[in-house]
Amino acid sequence: MTQGYTKSLVFTALFAGLAYVSNLFMLIVPNVSPAFFIIFMAGYILGPRWGFISGGLGFLLISYFSPYGMAMLPLLAVQIISGGLVGMIGALARALFPVKTSDWRTYLLFGFWGFAVTSIYMGAISLADALLFGPFKERFLISLGFSMLTIVSNIIIFAFLTPLNKTLREFVKRV
Repeated sequence: MTQGYTKSLVFTALFAGLAYVSNLFMLIVPNVSPAFFIIFMAGYILGPRWGFISGGLGFLLISYFSPYGMAMLPLLAVQIISGGLVGMIGALARALFPVKTSDWRTYLLFGFWGFAVTSIYMGAISLADALLFGPFKERFLISLGFSMLTIVSNIIIFAFLTPLNKTLREFVKRV
């Protein structure tokens, strides 16, 4: 085991734990969760493999320790896989659009990534929910409508927390 591997493993666990703790905010303000941003940044900083693991583990913790009870296993599997995709997309975002400055375009770009990852996650959850609990059309449309609150809040969260991008990358590099 190399020092780089251990460092990545530790930061993966740290990002997953932060995602879980930040999701507790949703108990106060429904559908507002910085967990998506944290998992996205895990992938952005650590790369696709560690981002996927961090996202899957983070959303497993969020569901498993939910005060409302853990999701049914098929829905839990979709949450874990979709959470992992959020981290992988973070790595893809860094590869496609590396951030060099912090001007208004960077804020807009991160707002777009907030929209993209939350839409993918919530779309997959809504689809799984509708398939499991039906009737499909009604359940899917209601779930998507409810998901819009999370999507809009994450556009704002991603744009607002954009300055943390550089700070987090520098911190991980230094440690």
